[in-house]
This record gives sequence, structure tokens and C-alpha cells, in this order.
Amino acid sequence: MDKPKAKKVYPSNYIPPIYLVTLSTDNNNALENWKHGAKILGYNYTILGLGMKWGGWSFRTKEYIKYIRTLPDNALVILVDGNDILFVRGPEQIWKSFKKIGKPLVFGGEVSCCTGKYANPLAGGGKGKRSYAVEEIHRRNPPTRYCFPNAGCIVGWKKELLSALEIVKEENDDQAGHLEQYLKNSDYLTIDWGHDIVGNVNKVGVLWCVDCTILDDLHTKEMTYWEKKNAKETIGGDKLIKTYNVYQNKITGGIPCILHFAGKNIYGYNHMGAYLYGAAFRPIEIPVKQSVGKTALLGISQIWK
Repeated sequence: MDKPKAKKVYPSNYIPPIYLVTLSTDNNNALENWKHGAKILGYNYTILGLGMKWGGWSFRTKEYIKYIRTLPDNALVILVDGNDILFVRGPEQIWKSFKKIGKPLVFGGEVSCCTGKYANPLAGGGKGKRSYAVEEIHRRNPPTRYCFPNAGCIVGWKKELLSALEIVKEENDDQAGHLEQYLKNSDYLTIDWGHDIVGNVNKVGVLWCVDCTILDDLHTKEMTYWEKKNAKETIGGDKLIKTYNVYQNKITGGIPCILHFAGKNIYGYNHMGAYLYGAAFRPIEIPVKQSVGKTALLGISQIWK
């Protein structure tokens, strides 16, 4: 039996070239918030696709592949969505967290299994079905409720990330493609179990969430697992101590560098974004009456490409 590989040890002052990448075909308030957070936290970022016609998830994956191939071989790549992301901590903390996890390809975890071929809660059993995915993931005894990989934030070395993207590049739903590979091989990716890099704050659905009920407010349920905190970090050695707002998960204790509002959780995005970015935050302000009997702020669906 092969021995597990030991974590690679890096010099204490080593930081690889870190590249933050997204694709968005048009500008909007959510992308402006994305750029604001990336700038103030010091990310080296690239936005692909502006002005292009949206061509689906496979189109996006292939654009990612073309760009990532141009990066240096030692690049650490942060691949994120463009319209439901808030940055909380900077690239140096991403690197510290990535080193701590010690794996070459890290995905955020979420509570819902509702992607592509695995989305239908009424489908029968068998491989390729939601029930099979849920049973297989639970068979592995995941350490937290955030047990399904979400592709809204992926962090990995250039080589491993490109390999994964090549596997799913023809998939109509890239996240379903990654989940399929993960079900076949648990070493295909690593979930960020401790919320060290990313926290997914879903708008959940009763039929998809692992522990939701019909009594839950599906717009705010996931927000109840997060609490406001203040964090301090030393910037530039010991020259500057910065205090800023963050969110900490009540289950894992993790303070993620990135928050991802999966499932079009625009209510949570607006609420938590205002705390994180203050007056600089641009809410997505299209009020729509919700079935739960309250008014929430929802964005135009097509910006969530």
C-alpha cells in the first residue's frame, strides 16, 4: 500500500505568483464589487470575456484553459465566479491557507447537491443520479455539512487545475463534471473543510440541502451559520496592522478569504456585502416579492452566467 505523500515544505518567506481569474461577459454592480474587493486586498487579477457573447459553461471553461496556459508553471491560480463573490482577505492569506491544506487542488464545500445531472431529487438510483451522489458522499463520513464540491471558487497549482479543466471542458455543467470525477476518485479534489479559503453561503432548496426543512427561510438559513467578526493582519512584515470586517463560520470556526453566494443568494450577498465593504458596496437592487412572504433583493438572473 502506498504511503500518503507528505506535505511539501516551502521556505517561510516564499510566496508563489498568485493569479486571480474570472470570466464575465458584461459589467454590473456585482462585478464592480468584485473589482473593488480584489483591488483593496491587493490581488493580481484578470477578468476574461468582457464584451463577448456568453456561450455557456463549456465556453467559460475553455476560455479559462486558454488563459491559464499562458501563466508561469509555478503559478497558484484562484478561479472564481464573477457575479456572486465577495473578497474578505488577501492573497497572502490564501497562500497560507493553501499551504495549510497541503493539497494541489482545493474546492469550496456546500450543503446542496443540485448541479447538472445530479440535480433531480426525484430521479431513481444508479450512477449519475443525485441519490447516488448523496449516498456516496455520506458514505465517506464527511467532517462537516459542507460536503459537496462547489466550482464557484477553485484554488490550485497551474498543472493540476489545467488537468481538471481539461477533463470537464465539454461539460454543459462544469460543476457536475467535477462532482462526477470526485465520486469516482476522492483524491480528484480536496474540499476546504475548515473554511480557510472559501465559504459558500447558498440560497438553499428543501429538496437539495442536506439538512433543510420546509420551516426554514431558504434565503437566510445559511446566513445563520455565519457571524460578524473583526480581524487584524500585519501587512508588509510588521509595518502596518490592518483591522477589517470578516465573517466566521459557527461550525468550523473558519474565517474564509472569499465568500461565494451560490444558488443566486442575492439577499445574503447584499446583506453580508454591506458589512464587509461599507459605503463602497453596490447592492443588487431589484426588489421581488418572495414566496416566503418577505421582500428580498434579487438580481437579474442573466448576470449569474
